[in-house]
Amino acid sequence: MLFDESSKLERRALDRRKILGGGVISFAGGNCTMECVVLDHSEGGARIRPSDIVNCPDDFLLATKDGGRVACEIVWRRNDQIGVRFV
Repeated sequence: MLFDESSKLERRALDRRKILGGGVISFAGGNCTMECVVLDHSEGGARIRPSDIVNCPDDFLLATKDGGRVACEIVWRRNDQIGVRFV
């Protein structure tokens, strides 16, 4: 059976908007940080490429270059990207 990209089931509850913006992941009470790229986001979460996926904690604060700050928890990890839910 052949299918194209448009026939795949969408599992996200909210629409995502593609962006390529820099951000900073902070954890350990703000004592540790790592750079990241926010690839896309929605009202409820985001897809992020952290600079060090191995040492990226499960819960952290994400600060974006536009001044936004939001608490996140990782819901999936694939290759060099993570999916987070805003908490």
